[in-house]
Amino acid sequence: MPRQAGALSYASQGIGASGHIAGEQFRLLTNTNIVHVPYKGAAPALQDLRAGHVSMMFDVVPFALQHIQDAACAAWRSPAPQRLPVLPDIPTMGEVG
Repeated sequence: MPRQAGALSYASQGIGASGHIAGEQFRLLTNTNIVHVPYKGAAPALQDLRAGHVSMMFDVVPFALQHIQDAACAAWRSPAPQRLPVLPDIPTMGEVG
C-alpha cells in the first residue's frame, strides 16, 4: 500500500463507507494531512491497523471493542454524547473540544 514515510494514514472499510466519511470529516475539521487507505471491509482494515501499517481507523465500537480491550488497538475518542459504559476511560470528543 503506498504511503510516505512518517505520513499519517487511516484505514476505512472501503470508499464511501462510514469510516471513510468520518476520516474525511476529521481531516477537514482538524486540517490534518492524512492519507486514506481503503480496504474491502473492516476486518482487513483492522488487521493492518493492528500490524501498524496504518496510523488509525474510524470504526464502530462493537467491532473494535475486543481489540481495544486486548490493548491491540487504542481508542482515542468517542463521538458519543456521553462516555460509553463499555469504555468508561475513553473521553468523548465533546469533552476534549
